[in-house]
Parts: sequence; C-alpha cells; structure tokens
Amino acid sequence: MKVLQGFWFAAFLPVMIVTGIVNVGNGGSRETTIRLPKTGQATCYDSSGDVISCTNTGQDGDLQKGVV
Repeated sequence: MKVLQGFWFAAFLPVMIVTGIVNVGNGGSRETTIRLPKTGQATCYDSSGDVISCTNTGQDGDLQKGVV
C-alpha cells in the first residue's frame, strides 16, 4: 500500500508544482485582461497585396479592436 501512495505522490507532485508556478506567475488569478493598443490600420489587402474593402474581412482594418 505504501508503494501506491508513493507512486501517486510522485505522479502528481510535478502537476502541483507547475500549477503553483502558473498561479503565482499571473498573480494567482486564472483570468488575465490584456489591453492591446489599436494599430490604426484602416486599409485591408487581399492575398495578392491589392487594396480591398475592409467590410467583413476580419482584418484589423475591419474590426478596429484595441484601446486608444
């Protein structure tokens, strides 16, 4: 029985250590908000490099995400 207890401890110790390091690394919170700045991109391009309308392209010029 002691062998099995030692096995489980050895198996889960690395997981507990890594989990502790990750939680300490981000302040113990599992949620992190990153505030990336806007790129200012207003022009969109196709795969050939030609200028296209940004509407519904999903490119940054269409989405305009980020903070000022």
